[in-house]
Amino acid sequence: MNRCPHCGAPILPYQNFCTTCGLGLQTENAAHPPAPMPGGALPYPPVPDPTERAIPYFVWSLLLFFFLNPLGAPLAIVASLFAARAHAAPHKTQDLHIARLLCILSTVITGGTLVILVTGLIAQSAA
Repeated sequence: MNRCPHCGAPILPYQNFCTTCGLGLQTENAAHPPAPMPGGALPYPPVPDPTERAIPYFVWSLLLFFFLNPLGAPLAIVASLFAARAHAAPHKTQDLHIARLLCILSTVITGGTLVILVTGLIAQSAA
């Protein structure tokens, strides 16, 4: 398997650029991708567009922000910034992973806060 001359990431024979650093590759194999198999199927899985993957995390983080949880809302804001960066620069997959992690963390914190709030209200109304 070939490696990127810039960052050393593994390069598949049909790639035109490095998916880690974005360096354009001029290889003989990249100019001639493998032919489709019978039935129109490709011999390798299609690579999803990273910009499309960032949008759900951006929306998720904005929805979390509206809960106005003092702990979850700041995480949601930071998650939306990372999702916007991942959308603007598709080769920065680390930003997408950070946005996902912050969305999950903010969701857990917001959910836990809501459970504690509802439990407190139920206990207060029962007393």
